[in-house]
Amino acid sequence: MIFEFTGSPKAGKSTIIGIVCHFFRRAKFRIGQPAEGASLRLPPDLKDDWLAFNTWSAAYALTTILEDCHAGDPDELVILDRGLFDATAWMHYLASQENISVKDRDTIVSFLTLDLWRQRQAGVFLFVADHATSLFREKSDKISTKTGRAMNKDVLNELLQSYAQAANSLQDLFHPVVRIDTSFVGDRQPCFQRIAYEVTNRMLRRLEDMSVQELLVTDPIDATGMITDESTVNATLEKVVQNPRFVPRDKAEGDIGMQQLVPYALLSNSEGKYLRLRRRTTGERKELAGKLSILVGGHAERKDWTKENPGGVFEQCLRREVSEEIIGLSVNSLRRLGLINDVRNNVGSKHLAVVYQANVGGTAAVRRQTADKEFGRESLVWKSPAEICAEVDDLDPWSQLVASKFFGAKLRDKDSGPSLFVKE
Repeated sequence: MIFEFTGSPKAGKSTIIGIVCHFFRRAKFRIGQPAEGASLRLPPDLKDDWLAFNTWSAAYALTTILEDCHAGDPDELVILDRGLFDATAWMHYLASQENISVKDRDTIVSFLTLDLWRQRQAGVFLFVADHATSLFREKSDKISTKTGRAMNKDVLNELLQSYAQAANSLQDLFHPVVRIDTSFVGDRQPCFQRIAYEVTNRMLRRLEDMSVQELLVTDPIDATGMITDESTVNATLEKVVQNPRFVPRDKAEGDIGMQQLVPYALLSNSEGKYLRLRRRTTGERKELAGKLSILVGGHAERKDWTKENPGGVFEQCLRREVSEEIIGLSVNSLRRLGLINDVRNNVGSKHLAVVYQANVGGTAAVRRQTADKEFGRESLVWKSPAEICAEVDDLDPWSQLVASKFFGAKLRDKDSGPSLFVKE
């Protein structure tokens, strides 16, 4: 989970990052604290051009987010010192100074706020201070009182307006954006320890909220098996996305009156081969132990749904699930194949799979967390349809249904094999 810390100059951001990171490390969290690109890895002369400088900083922030999200053994928490929100605020400022057109600003902001990476941030802490406070902190331990290009009254006030504008316009996208004013109150300096305490509490509450899975569910459908009739598929999914219903996972698991939506993908590469995995011989689902699978996916959750694009919930979920389970792959395109409704036992009747074919690129490897729980790390191979058909009797039931429908695999009998789910 990535939290962005950002704000106006000399608002205390770096000090508070240090206090917060110290707490989480002492609490045994694996926390990442990437170096701020603008201060440590900046090409020497780039600051002379504020547009180039902030574009470079935005690209660095995005690179850092993608690296952290695709690490083989990722940190549990990442504190990002200036990220995508900060870059959007600076684009607002540059447009106000006519360093960039409003059209170009909106184009850049649209790119920086794409769901693909913006949703990877769990929240933004925006620290601000009035110009008098910022200038006092800037000069308090210096021997020169000369103002700088950014450290002067006019620029600081304009930056504060740009941060406020960005916070107002992007609150829904970067939810939550928490604004914290660290200005002097009279002649009193605010207590950074108390501010860090409040920030840490908010982070812990956010962690708690996001750790509670709210699953997308629907009423049980009548059609069963591998469903490819477009009218049935469209009608079913249209009902789901237009009136989405999310319930806590424990409630969904205990109620046979609803079905959990679980998008899964058949992953294909440029050579026309398909990803095949072998499940571990130990795990929660004993009947799946050692089985082969050609499907990757998981539960659609509230975090996958947006009001701007409700119909994209399944594709968003799939991209997230693929990145969480398989490292090194990029999903280039998705094509929906149909639905799977396995109602042969109580647990199976609670799940409705939305099946896609995903064309992917890159070099795949099973993530360590996935290898520990579900698929063996050495089990990942690419197979042709004919090779998959030759293994059909060793596939898990959902993979058998897909291989039979789309590859022409022949099962030993008319039944698709044992149920995917353990009987209760």
